[in-house]
Amino acid sequence: MPKNHLPFLETREDTVNPHALIISEENKVTRTLKKILEEKNCQVILSEKFLPDLPRVSYIFQFADFPNTPKILSKAEKDKARLLLVEAGGGREKYSKVEKAYYSFENRIECVRIIRAGDLDLWQAESLADKLLWTLLSKRTKQKFFNYQREKINKLGSFADQNNLTNSQNISPANKKIIVERKGISLPKFKLPKIILGKSFWISLLLILIISPFIIFLINFYVIYDNFKKTKEAISEENFSAAENYLLIAEKNINSQKFIYNLFTRPFRLTGLEMFVLQTDRIEKSITLVNEIFIKTISLEKNFLAIKKGIFSGEDMSLEKRLIQAKGTVDELSVKVNELEDQVKNISYNFPEKETITGEISGVKEIIVLFQKLLPMVNSIVSTHGKKTYLVLFQNNMELRATGGFIGSYGLATFDRGKLTEFKIEDVYQADGQLKGHVEPPAPIAHYLEQPHWYLRDSNFDPDFLLSAGQAQWFLQKETGQSVDGVIGVNLSLIQDLVSVLDGLYLTDYQETVNADNLFLKAQVYSQRGFFPGSTQKRDFLGSLGRALIIRLESGDKLPWKKILGVLKKSLEEKNLQLSFNDQSVQFFLEELGWGGRTSEVTCQPDRDGCFADYLFIVESNLGVNKANYYVNRDIIINKNVAIDGMLTTILTLNYQNDSPSEVFPAGSYRDYLRVMVPKNAVLLKASINGRELVGYEVSTEDYGDDKKIFAFMIETGPREKSKVQVSYKLEGNLADNFATYQFFLQKQSGTKTNPVVLEYSYPSSWRVSAANFTPVYKKGSFYFTADSSVDRVFEIKLKK
Repeated sequence: MPKNHLPFLETREDTVNPHALIISEENKVTRTLKKILEEKNCQVILSEKFLPDLPRVSYIFQFADFPNTPKILSKAEKDKARLLLVEAGGGREKYSKVEKAYYSFENRIECVRIIRAGDLDLWQAESLADKLLWTLLSKRTKQKFFNYQREKINKLGSFADQNNLTNSQNISPANKKIIVERKGISLPKFKLPKIILGKSFWISLLLILIISPFIIFLINFYVIYDNFKKTKEAISEENFSAAENYLLIAEKNINSQKFIYNLFTRPFRLTGLEMFVLQTDRIEKSITLVNEIFIKTISLEKNFLAIKKGIFSGEDMSLEKRLIQAKGTVDELSVKVNELEDQVKNISYNFPEKETITGEISGVKEIIVLFQKLLPMVNSIVSTHGKKTYLVLFQNNMELRATGGFIGSYGLATFDRGKLTEFKIEDVYQADGQLKGHVEPPAPIAHYLEQPHWYLRDSNFDPDFLLSAGQAQWFLQKETGQSVDGVIGVNLSLIQDLVSVLDGLYLTDYQETVNADNLFLKAQVYSQRGFFPGSTQKRDFLGSLGRALIIRLESGDKLPWKKILGVLKKSLEEKNLQLSFNDQSVQFFLEELGWGGRTSEVTCQPDRDGCFADYLFIVESNLGVNKANYYVNRDIIINKNVAIDGMLTTILTLNYQNDSPSEVFPAGSYRDYLRVMVPKNAVLLKASINGRELVGYEVSTEDYGDDKKIFAFMIETGPREKSKVQVSYKLEGNLADNFATYQFFLQKQSGTKTNPVVLEYSYPSSWRVSAANFTPVYKKGSFYFTADSSVDRVFEIKLKK
C-alpha cells in the first residue's frame, strides 16, 4: 500500500517516530492496521493485554481486554494519546460495555472515539483498517461514537462511506439510538410484469443451484493458485512486501472458499455426494496449508537475509539467536509440507497443476532436509563465540588431481564471532617458496613430475579428502606458520556455476566481465601469461575474482539465493565442494551427509547379512603440467560377469578422447596417473592400453586402508588422439553362497566431468536376478543399464539361485 494512501494520517509534532499500541490478538485486521502504521514510520506494539509499563504512546487501538479500559483511558490521558475503542461482535443493547466504561471514567477525554465494528470476519481488512484510522485521526468531525456494524451483509461488499453517516448516529447520555442512514436516495417505482414460471424454469434453476458451487469453487481455486504463483515469484525476487500483499488477496479468497464450502457441505452430503465433499475438503485444507507455508517461508527468507548480512557485513549481531529461530521455522515448515504432501496425494482429482505441485513439494522437502542438516553446523563453523580461520584450496580441475584439481592458489577465511572479518587469496608458490628442509614426495610425483621435494601445491595426492586436507594443513603451517581450523576444497567448476547464476561478475581491476563461458580462458590468460614462481599475477586475478564474488554476495541486490543454494547443494553432491573441519562433532556430521570427500568403506549400505559388497573408485591425476582435462572426455563401461560357480569377474573399460588442438599450453598431452581402487580381495587378471597388455613392472599394486586395493599405472593420450584402457580382475568370494543381495558402489572422483557410465551384468541362466533400485534393459542371462558419473552410484541386485 502506498504511503500516501491515508493523507489524513499525521505524525504528532512532538514525536519523530510515534508509538502505536494495538490491544488485540493477531488477525487479518490488526495485521493490516499494523502494516499501514509501520509504513507511516510508527513503531507498533501488538499485545493481547494492556501493558502498564509501556513508554509514551501516541495512538491506542483497543479491540480486547475491556476490563482494563479505565487503565487504558488513564494511559491515554497521561500520554495525551488518541484512543480508539473498538467493539467487535453483534449486539443491539442501548449501551455497550465499552461505552459504559467510558462514561464511568471520571474525566471526559477529548481524543477518544468509540466504534461498533460488528463481526470483523465480514470486513475486508484494508477497508476496515482505513475506517479505523479515519475515525481516530480525522479532524473533519467532532463525533465520538460510530456504528459500522455489518449484519447480513455480503463479505465482499462495501459499506456506506463515512460521509453518508448522519449526525443521528451520535450517542449521548440522553439514550439516543444508534442508527445508520444513507442520504436521500430515491428509487423509481415500477411494476413487475406477471411471469408464468413453467417446469423447465424450475429444472434449470435447480441445475444452476447445483452447478454454481462447483463453478465458484473452481474460479476461486484458480485465483488463489495464481496469487500463490505470484507470491512465489515475489519471494524469489526478495520482494517480500509484494509477496505479503499477494497472500492477503489469497487469504480473502480462501475465506470466501471456506464460506462456500461450509454453505454447501450439508446439502451435498444429504444428496449422497460424499466423495465430492471429501475431495473438496482435502483441496480446501491443502490451500490453507500452502498459505501457512508461504507465510513461514517469507519469515524464513527474511531471517536468512539477516543471517547473511550478519556473516558478511556484521549488520546483525544476534546471529546465534537468528540461527535458532531459523531452525525452529524450518522444523515447522517440515511438518506443514509433510501434511500438504499427504493431502495432495489423497486428492483423486487429476487437475493440471497436481503433478507440478507434487514435484515442487518434493523439491521443497529436499531443501528443508538440507537446511535441517546444515543449520546446526553453521553456529560452530562461523564461530559465533570466538575466532576461526579456514584454509580454502582453489583446485583447478582442468588439471585434475586426486581430490579435484591442481592447487594453484589458496585462501584464508577468518570468522570472528560469526562475522567474516578477512578473506585473502595467495599464490601457492609464494608459500612453497618458504618451505625449509626436504619433504619426500610420493613416488609418482617424484618420478613422473620429476619433483625431488613435496610442497603444498601437490599435497592433495591422496584421494581421501580428509587425509589430503590434513597434509595441506601441515604444509601450510610449516611453510607460513599459519594454523587453521579446517580446510575447504573448492573446484573451478563450483566457481563457474556460481558465476553463471549471478549472470557474470565485473572485475574492476581488469575492467571486464567474467562469465561462465569465459572464466577458464580468462583465468589462464591473466594467471599464466608470462608466469614465473614468485610472480603475483595469479594471486591478483583470483583475488579480484574473489573480492567481486564477496562484494556481490554482501550487496543483497535481489540475489538468486535459491539458485545459489542449489549450486552449493549440487557441488556438495558432485564433490566440487569438499569440507574438512578440526571440530570432530562437525566433521562427523559432514561425513554422515557425504560432504567430506571420504573414500567409502567396502560394505553394503546399510550393512546387513546376506549382502555381497563390491566397490570401484577410478582416480585420475594429470601429471602433464597442463590443463588438458578441459579438452578430455571419457566414457566408462563396467562388465560384471558371474560364472556358474559364483565367481565374479569385472572388466573395466575407459575410452578417452583428447581434443587438445596441440601441445601448446594450456592444451597438450593427457599424462594420467590412473589408480583403480577395488575391494581388497580383488586379484588383477590383466591391464592393457590400446590392446597392449601391460607387463608386471608397469602396474603397481598396493593395499589402501583395511578393505581396499589399488592397481595403478601411467597412460598418455596425445592431442587429437584416443586411448582405450582395460583392467580386468576377479573377486575372491562366491556369489553362489548364501547371498540374497549384491550391491555395487561406484564412487565419483571430485573434479571429473560428468561422463556416461554403462553397467553390464551377466549371470547364469538358471539364476533369477532383478534390479532393486534401478531399471535396466534385460536380455537372456544379462542386463545393462546406462547412467552417468555425476555423483556416487549404488546398484543393488536381488539374487535367487
